[in-house]
Amino acid sequence: MNCVLPPTIVIERNMKLYAGLKESFGSETNVLFCYFHILKTLKTQYAFLENERPEEYKMLVDLPIVDSVEEFEKLLTKVEQFRYTNEYHRLIV
Repeated sequence: MNCVLPPTIVIERNMKLYAGLKESFGSETNVLFCYFHILKTLKTQYAFLENERPEEYKMLVDLPIVDSVEEFEKLLTKVEQFRYTNEYHRLIV
């Protein structure tokens, strides 16, 4: 790339790759997770909720697609109060 840093890199949900890219490129490059893979992970990790607690399942899978920062923060606060959350929902923060 002729020694030009890319402004943004989109990757799958690989935390080691994320850490390596952030270390290599620093704050000059945004490293983002792919929406498709984040949604796939959320749906897989929280599939048990789809029938047991459909409202909470919807909150989790809607997390990556909210319209505003304020709405995201509000929804994230609710999601983090669920007793079964794990690190997967944090991938989109």
